[in-house]
Amino acid sequence: MKFSNPLLPALAATLVTLPTLALADSQLGIGVGASASADLDFRIVIPDLVYFQVGTFGTTPQDDIVEFDLGAAPPVGPGSGTDVTATAGGAGDGVDGALSITLATNSATVTISATALILSDGGSLTIPSSEILTASTGTIQMPAFGANTGSFAPGLATLNDTWTYTYDNSAVYAAATYTGRVVYTVSTP
Repeated sequence: MKFSNPLLPALAATLVTLPTLALADSQLGIGVGASASADLDFRIVIPDLVYFQVGTFGTTPQDDIVEFDLGAAPPVGPGSGTDVTATAGGAGDGVDGALSITLATNSATVTISATALILSDGGSLTIPSSEILTASTGTIQMPAFGANTGSFAPGLATLNDTWTYTYDNSAVYAAATYTGRVVYTVSTP
């Protein structure tokens, strides 16, 4: 005797798919007054954000130049021990040694680091970075050249500061134009 029911294939297909339905939160209700419910969880992931600006804000990116010209008025004797404030290096190129600093972040902790500063004439003549004196108002911790501030916790904030640079002029160096670059980096854990 051959038994045939047209609902059996549909029931078999439903039973085969039930295990896959169990992958999501689900319930199956059968019968009069049946109900089913499912939970749905939400998650919002907000990554760390860091905006860091050193120096002049303009419509085009530029690197500011902090220039110390011992021959500018009034001239200062090399190695005299008289600190030299920065002079503008030219239109759009120079600053007076006082740089505006902006740090905006949503991170609980940040670290600011600075690469080593090597001042050279492009050849064998050099001036040590210890001749560049630095100061900050303290809102944004300023790292020493070749070091970092250690971690500090600004939280959700936009901080502003002024970092000031002065040439110590504590020794006599050969006549030349010495250049160098420091790269400041803000990072989150």
